[in-house]
Amino acid sequence: MAELSGRTGRSIEDIVRFCSGGVVAEASSARCSSSTAATAPSSISAVETRTRTGRDAFDAALLGLLTGVQNGLSARDIAEETGASLPQIRSAVVRLGNKIRFKGNTAARRYWARA
Repeated sequence: MAELSGRTGRSIEDIVRFCSGGVVAEASSARCSSSTAATAPSSISAVETRTRTGRDAFDAALLGLLTGVQNGLSARDIAEETGASLPQIRSAVVRLGNKIRFKGNTAARRYWARA
């Protein structure tokens, strides 16, 4: 931290505040127990895809969103519209198989519903 502070010209407190999303905790409460670290979600998503019903509902919503799209939608555009995470979108594309077409690689990939 001291080296980063020296190189950037920022105080250690500023660096900690940036890394923690603007929240600086007291030293005694900053310790993280292993149980809370293990149960923390890796990504937050408004879409439930753990159950078959949830996956089917998301697949239908994704197909509905992509139907009639002219220029294709990026995965980030789909995520903003549906509230799903990028891994959930990739999994849905695999599940839907021949119902969705795409063009491009990685971040430039665009998705459409097949006609």
